[in-house]
Amino acid sequence: MKITFILFAFFVLACHLALSQKTTKKPKQTPTKKGKPTVRQESNPSCDQGTTLNFVPSDDKTLLANPERGYYRHHEIKFSPHKPISENEIKTWTKEGLTLALMIFNLEPFVKKDFSKSDLDKMTSDFNKLRKGGMKAIVRFSYNQTSLKKPEKHNFPKTTDAEKPQLLKHINQLERIFQENVDVISVVQLGFIGHWGEWFYTRNYATQKGDSWEANEKQQKDREEIVRAMMKAVPKNRMLQIRYPAAKKKMYGKTNSKPEDDRSTERSRLGIHNDCFLANDKDQGTFADESERMWLEVEGLSVMVGGESCEKNSKTGCSEARKQIGKQRFSYLNSEFNEEVIADWRKSNCYISIGNQLGYRFELVGGKLQPTVKKGGSFCASLKINNTGVAPLYNTRPVEVILRNDKQTSKPIRQSKIDPRKFAPSKVTTIGLNVKVPSELSPGKYDVILNLPDEKLKDAKYSILFANGKKVQNKKERFNVIGQITIQ
Repeated sequence: MKITFILFAFFVLACHLALSQKTTKKPKQTPTKKGKPTVRQESNPSCDQGTTLNFVPSDDKTLLANPERGYYRHHEIKFSPHKPISENEIKTWTKEGLTLALMIFNLEPFVKKDFSKSDLDKMTSDFNKLRKGGMKAIVRFSYNQTSLKKPEKHNFPKTTDAEKPQLLKHINQLERIFQENVDVISVVQLGFIGHWGEWFYTRNYATQKGDSWEANEKQQKDREEIVRAMMKAVPKNRMLQIRYPAAKKKMYGKTNSKPEDDRSTERSRLGIHNDCFLANDKDQGTFADESERMWLEVEGLSVMVGGESCEKNSKTGCSEARKQIGKQRFSYLNSEFNEEVIADWRKSNCYISIGNQLGYRFELVGGKLQPTVKKGGSFCASLKINNTGVAPLYNTRPVEVILRNDKQTSKPIRQSKIDPRKFAPSKVTTIGLNVKVPSELSPGKYDVILNLPDEKLKDAKYSILFANGKKVQNKKERFNVIGQITIQ
């Protein structure tokens, strides 16, 4: 009995000691300098409590040259004899503030034959010249570039496009060209069909009905097969364009695309090129009715739109041009055609302001930035960006932060959570930068640079410059200096 009592007493004592240790356990101590570094880091001050950043917009005295938007130069590339783009032409265009060239490859010699290796090499050479000159291409292929002095005759049968088997062979051959030069391609127009590749005057893919040319059931199927072939040939990270809104709606339905849609689908990759901008109420057949204009205003938030004017009239003045560029979400516009329209804009001093309105135009309007950060530590910043253009950015582009002073420059620090394609037109977007300071940077004051380079090209000519003054723009390296921070 005594033994049992003693064992019970030991058991109670053991439980009491265990409970005492549990309730009086000391918190874990932070290691000393001699121990291992603590995993828990000191939290950064809130970005909202940082130094206020104030910015001013740039003026509109010159064209703000930025990639994949703005005025473009038209250039027809012939093969017989070969007439390529020249480097001097490209230099002239870039001096004018242009970053885009419409490269129309005239395929009249190939209506009934394949491309040779030499022909494909000539195309590659043209893309190489654009790459060297810092420009990008709007690409179109056309079997028929004939000027129509008597439209009722259409110059048939002298001029024609290739029949479907040959046309599909050409697309298959061009797949390598698209893949290898996607870095300098802004967008690809479907082309091939009809005069100038505009999908209207054609005997192979439409039937004439009075003044109209409409595809019958078989011709429509052929058209859709050609579109699918082009969608396959052009890399999925690039959009294509078709001439008429009705043609897209016939294939993919009347529902508008949305910016948040899967951008790799055919519908989300097909934009519009309006090559009779401001011609009349229907832009010479571009729009079937007013509802298609309203449809395009929404569609342009998701897919690229551009084109050229084709006649001077009472609606081609500055005021209506600005209005319609906004409603149709134009990212690019021919700088030469229609000659009378462009000359009128220059005379009326709106050519530059219209050019700066095209596509995206990112302007810093405010923000916060930490004034100091510890060596090897992290800091944050918040920025408010107003897209004062009429359209978003469409092609993928990274966002980077670079720290630099007279002695050191950091490697680009990628901001992977920021997608500049989401900077919607006529809206202010707030972004947050989270930056880990590279340990090799010495204490001192550094410029904080926001950089939006090309996805593939390393040339600074392809980086986006913000529409701000007062030392934000570094035009030589195309950096955007948002402020300064001191590394302690």
